[in-house]
Amino acid sequence: MSLTRFSRLTRRITAGLALSGAAVVGLPLASADAYVNTSTAPYARIPWGDCTGYLGSVAQSDYAAVGGVDVYCNSVRTSITARVFLWRWNGSSWSNVATSAWKTDYSQRSLVGTQTPRYPYCGYTWWDETATVNVDGYQTNWDYGKAVGSYAKYDPCDPTRHG
Repeated sequence: MSLTRFSRLTRRITAGLALSGAAVVGLPLASADAYVNTSTAPYARIPWGDCTGYLGSVAQSDYAAVGGVDVYCNSVRTSITARVFLWRWNGSSWSNVATSAWKTDYSQRSLVGTQTPRYPYCGYTWWDETATVNVDGYQTNWDYGKAVGSYAKYDPCDPTRHG
């Protein structure tokens, strides 16, 4: 069973137990499959209504650049959809080097693990991640660089980034 299927199954069991009045202790509700690396890589925490997004770099053991977005809401949403873009500064302009597929979750409080394909690159350069997020028909666009006021400069091959 994949981690995503396990998380969905856990959420369904949790919801069923909560409806039956049973106590629910220690069951993960989605944090186990979050992808944005909030420990050793640059990321932005972006509030939007009762939702919060985490946009930034995804740690890779194979030393490639990957952008990701996770969305967490305080209440169950009919649908949460996201797409993320990874950008690299090529010395004169920003170049989109990887784009994720659209990812959607229905009747959930979160959408985690939306990430770009891996972009093999070694060397220090400037990076940016942008995302388009839709929650119950409302859309927003997030930009890591604008959210934190600067762009991240790192080497995807630097082993200290892979926490």
